[in-house]
Amino acid sequence: MSETTTIAAAGTTTQPRFAAFNAAGNAVALGAEDHVITRDTSTGLEYTAAGQRGDYLEHDPAMQACTAVAIAGGGWRAPTRAELIAITDITRHAPAIDAEAFPFVSDDWYWSSDLTAWSSSSAWGVYFNYGGVDGAHRGDDGFALAVRRAGQ
Repeated sequence: MSETTTIAAAGTTTQPRFAAFNAAGNAVALGAEDHVITRDTSTGLEYTAAGQRGDYLEHDPAMQACTAVAIAGGGWRAPTRAELIAITDITRHAPAIDAEAFPFVSDDWYWSSDLTAWSSSSAWGVYFNYGGVDGAHRGDDGFALAVRRAGQ
């Protein structure tokens, strides 16, 4: 089953797992050229790219890039490790995420806001090449997704 669909109980309608929006917050087709925000309808969270696409960022600048996102009314922040894991699809590879629903995510390392328990100089992230979750030194390079509650 595709990640973009859900199973509905008898007599109910199905709702796609992911919905796409443009920078103004208007609904568009998944994968449309102006698709820059993805809403996970199962959690009510919206995701978008933070920072310049293709630019690697250390952890602190990545966190700042998340809160600096101003599209569709702002209110963005860095995701937690659990929020990144929730959109990971381990039935996929390179990237381990629904590429139609998340066209702005590459098969690379994405920072979370969660620091590791063993060192405040390390933070958790997800490697969307194969869906791995690990801690890395905050001085290492990665990408950032910004997240917010839908409707903010």
